[in-house]
Amino acid sequence: MPFQLCQFLKNSMLVSAQDSESFARSVPNILRLEQRAHIVLLGFYLRSCGSTSFTSRILQNTFKKSKLHIPERLEEVLATLSNGPTAPLLLIERGKYSLSLFGVDEAERYLKDEPQIQKGTEKLKDLLPKILDKNQRIFLGEAITCAEKGLKRASIIMTWVFVMDYMQEFIIVNKKTEFNVALLRRTDVRRLSQINTKDNFEDIKESILLEIMRSAGIITAGVFKILNEKLDIRNTCAHPSDIFIHESKAVNFIEDLIDNVVLKYKG
Repeated sequence: MPFQLCQFLKNSMLVSAQDSESFARSVPNILRLEQRAHIVLLGFYLRSCGSTSFTSRILQNTFKKSKLHIPERLEEVLATLSNGPTAPLLLIERGKYSLSLFGVDEAERYLKDEPQIQKGTEKLKDLLPKILDKNQRIFLGEAITCAEKGLKRASIIMTWVFVMDYMQEFIIVNKKTEFNVALLRRTDVRRLSQINTKDNFEDIKESILLEIMRSAGIITAGVFKILNEKLDIRNTCAHPSDIFIHESKAVNFIEDLIDNVVLKYKG
């Protein structure tokens, strides 16, 4: 029997022997998880207890019994989580849902607490001594601590702020002339003809800043692609939404930007 199936059956038997509150308390760091995770986990609990499908009312009662906060507009949230080829839920019939295979895999990851994430954040700490400026090192360290504590959105936003501040400092010290030449070619930054201090960057949208850095030859096409991708992730994290951010994404976000941007552009 494949290992994954053995593990699934083992977890299922353990779950089915518990009431929903005991199950919820047994999930590592459950109070740090977002509402999507709670829905997937309770769906897994119901599945393991023999309920192959559930309605919003059944799930709402399970939330109550588990002593977990019931998501607002639960029916709408369930509909959203059943949308897409890799959605964690399947719409069986109107108002009735079941976990998809992707949902089962996701629940399994929560139950295992993703120990590799802890290793990932430990690896991130190895990057800190490579940041020479003390204040920058402290700031990045706090972003990594957020990732360790499950504050994924905060860690992503803080890391982006750090990287933008770092690159602005790099431009002022090393590439100001090149940047200003490229800036003059822009017709969508009318309030600013040149930059002399980091404060001047406040008048430039971050997406445009990346384009100017690319056109000035300050960053390569590959780095521009990384920064553009990470800006989209940062924007997602900066506003309330039902998008779930995995711990692995936060770790990858930090590691990718430090390894491929910050450490590549030293003064």
